[in-house]
Amino acid sequence: MSHKYLFIFTIGPVQSFIAQARKTQDLYAGSYLLSYLTDHAIDKLKLKATSCEIIFPYEHLKSKPSRFTASIETEDVKRLGNELKQCVMDEFESIADAGVGIVKRGVLTSFKQQIRNHLQVTWVALPLEEEKYPTMYRDLEANLYAVKNVRKFEQLVESGRKCSLCGERDVLFYRGMKRAFLRNDAISLNHQPLRYMGNGEGLCAVCLTKRYAGDYFHSGYERDFPSTAAIALMGSLDKLDPNLLADYKFLFGGNFDDVLYYKDNLTLEYFKKYSFPTEKLDEAARQLSAIYAVKKQKNLRFYKYYAIIMFDGDNMGNWLSGKYLKDTTQLMDFHKKMTVSLSYFSDNVRNLINKPKGRGDDSLALLNLDHLLPVIHDLRCAFPHFETLGHDVAGNMASSASCGIVIAHYKTPFAEALEWVRMVEEEAKEIDAQKDAFAIAVLKHSGEIRKAVMKWTYNDKSTTALIEEIVKALKDEEFSNTFIKSLRAEFGGLLDEKGKYGDPPLIVTEIRRLIDRSCTMTRNESEDKEAFAWRRKQTVDDMISRVTSLYTSSTSAENFFSLLDIADFLSREAD
Repeated sequence: MSHKYLFIFTIGPVQSFIAQARKTQDLYAGSYLLSYLTDHAIDKLKLKATSCEIIFPYEHLKSKPSRFTASIETEDVKRLGNELKQCVMDEFESIADAGVGIVKRGVLTSFKQQIRNHLQVTWVALPLEEEKYPTMYRDLEANLYAVKNVRKFEQLVESGRKCSLCGERDVLFYRGMKRAFLRNDAISLNHQPLRYMGNGEGLCAVCLTKRYAGDYFHSGYERDFPSTAAIALMGSLDKLDPNLLADYKFLFGGNFDDVLYYKDNLTLEYFKKYSFPTEKLDEAARQLSAIYAVKKQKNLRFYKYYAIIMFDGDNMGNWLSGKYLKDTTQLMDFHKKMTVSLSYFSDNVRNLINKPKGRGDDSLALLNLDHLLPVIHDLRCAFPHFETLGHDVAGNMASSASCGIVIAHYKTPFAEALEWVRMVEEEAKEIDAQKDAFAIAVLKHSGEIRKAVMKWTYNDKSTTALIEEIVKALKDEEFSNTFIKSLRAEFGGLLDEKGKYGDPPLIVTEIRRLIDRSCTMTRNESEDKEAFAWRRKQTVDDMISRVTSLYTSSTSAENFFSLLDIADFLSREAD
């Protein structure tokens, strides 16, 4: 006899599987694989259960999280849950085997062990009584947490050289490495294309599976996810003659990388490292010079920096648990409406973050600097209002979201940039009890770091819009950046240990004086002195208002100075 159950199914580890990335393709592959395995589990559940309703996430969401909640009907929930778990494990193993396609007898045992021990698949279920759904949901979440904490541990002996990507498992495949400290059964992949493995890399079975994932999927998988250099150059390249670019790419065969649009990579050492014909170096330099000539003519920027953003709803656990609902008996209906609203948000994000703006989804994205500030503003505006879904919310609570933003050089190790974006997102959520903030950091290639944390709005003014206007004024050369340098020089040494200054009005007074002095506007030929004086005064007053608003809304003077430094950086970062 069939019974109804509330069922939660999760696939992990999420952070390590996605975040362990040396290049953007690794990040995309990890995210895609987890979403695909979630879809695979949902499809199998619908086939095996007597009935099934997916409560969270939206069933037709293109990129799913690595967990789902469902209302199911089945005769044996334990057997069903275990079958579902096994089918996910088997599918991941099939992807590894078919995608890699190079497993040999000598490495077979080690390969299988690493693959089988990687995924952490967990499920929990409770008999469903819809009138008790809120209590059951909270109990189920608690059970899930308990199960994850007592999961079975299987010892896997790893004694050789560790994977270049994850740093956890033994290297089973390598390219251009000496065999010192490698396992005896490790396989050389010197014959494989560079897109699978770079020179000097050694990968475990799991990380190599991510590199070869595109060979398994016939459709839906993006095999050429943009590199950090491609994101940085996105938009500028689209405005150049495609034939000019195609001729340049043709010189490098199938191993072209957008880093070759930067002149400092056209070296003999670089060509030897990536096995490009050295005799084509001079011709490559000639063609790239022609590209730069057109770039200069069109006044285009070849940025060397790009942005990573991590976007997350605030207090999502409390919203899902029904903590903010006045009538918690309506939690199941609220969950369903949340699911739909979040799916609309995800669809909006796909429209917001596409070429030439960048690539990514509603949680993690890579952005071109020309579009950074407008996109993060639009993301925050697009985040759903859970308080408007038709259920009374206690205490006038309103949904909000926080964002971490890292601007990094295209040569900065990608794993390092990902670590930073996770860190600054946490700092954004710690700004105060209400959260609803963003944190932005610039990792300069010189090693210098600037970081600031701000609320999205202050006195109904958009903080990102204020920054964008300051950046534009500096770009348009209405003002020099001397007021930014002078403010830090004058007050930087007078701040306390928390970065605060004891006489805030004095800084406001100095902001006015320095901005007026830094105005570089000139009179038009057709403009009389009075008209110019009025236009200059309006422009200076507007700039003073923007900068003062950022100062009064900032958590400290040091935070404010860093934010101005970041705005200055965004205004002049080019080749």
